[in-house]
Amino acid sequence: MFSTVAAMVTALGKTLLKAKTSQITLIYTQGGHDANSRYW
Repeated sequence: MFSTVAAMVTALGKTLLKAKTSQITLIYTQGGHDANSRYW
């Protein structure tokens, strides 16, 4: 039981991390140089 939960949490973490990374990439590609002033 515990290993199943751990595996699910790990998978979820990886998915969230991947989504966050692609979101940041998307922001930079869409915004170009403007991204710095808009998002930070």
